[in-house]
Amino acid sequence: GQLVVGTRGRGNAGNIVIDATSTSLTGGSQLIEKTEGQGNAGNININARETATFNGIGPNGLESGIFTSAEAEAVGSSGSINISADTVIAADGARLSALTRSQRPSGLSDSGGSGINIIASSVVADNQALITTMTDGDWDAGSISIRTDDLLVAGGSELDSGTTGERNAGSIIIDAQNDVIFDGVNPNGFPSIATTLTSTNSSGTGGDIDIQAEMLTLSNGAQLISSTAGQGAAGNINIKTREDTLIDGTAEIAFASGAFSQVFLGATGNGGQININARSLFAQDGGQLGTSTIGSGDAGNIILNIREVASFS
Repeated sequence: GQLVVGTRGRGNAGNIVIDATSTSLTGGSQLIEKTEGQGNAGNININARETATFNGIGPNGLESGIFTSAEAEAVGSSGSINISADTVIAADGARLSALTRSQRPSGLSDSGGSGINIIASSVVADNQALITTMTDGDWDAGSISIRTDDLLVAGGSELDSGTTGERNAGSIIIDAQNDVIFDGVNPNGFPSIATTLTSTNSSGTGGDIDIQAEMLTLSNGAQLISSTAGQGAAGNINIKTREDTLIDGTAEIAFASGAFSQVFLGATGNGGQININARSLFAQDGGQLGTSTIGSGDAGNIILNIREVASFS
């Protein structure tokens, strides 16, 4: 089923608030907030004392999940997605999506895009789950913020923020007390990934990818990518681990695990930097760090601040 709250007029939409022991959206079930008018869309707030689960695609082809949007005909801003739980699981094609297409009234701040904020002891995105913020309107895209003890992104799941217009993409911010793991690819070979993108013809800048953790692992083809195909600069990739950063292996289809900043053909924006601050860095069995340009923009720098061992093998 669907729970939909929206506005087509001057008034603001209401919020969706769920306070429960556990919350589950499966089989194409959706929570939706949207504005098609001059009012703002509301927020979607979930507080689950145990588990918040988003799983699967319904027989009608709809992804289970949460969706906020400010449509192209709207003037208002979109709302945010806020999830607090002990465990958050998004799996099997589920989606958390915040999309901004709307116009911005003159005199208002351009930072009104909707963000996705997750606070949980454990966060899992598996088997082609997607967590995304995007703008092609007059507002900046919101950021994706995950505060957790442990994060696993696997099976070709994606954390994604991008811009296709004049405004800026959001950042991807991960703050973990223990481990952050990106692992593997989906059956079609798409990697488990965190990515920020400035698209073709976009003048907005890309967001940063910021990861703080005890240990970060990128394995079996998983990747962090910031890129630009337009006029705007790509964001930076900033990694800070109290212990090790491990970049290990390739996927069977030869995707290398790693962190990459790219300037695509025809792009005039500059690439972002890759900054790693760790006790030790291990890039092994095909794992890579790379910045590159085939456009007019400059490639970014790679800056490593390693307290003990930096090993490439």
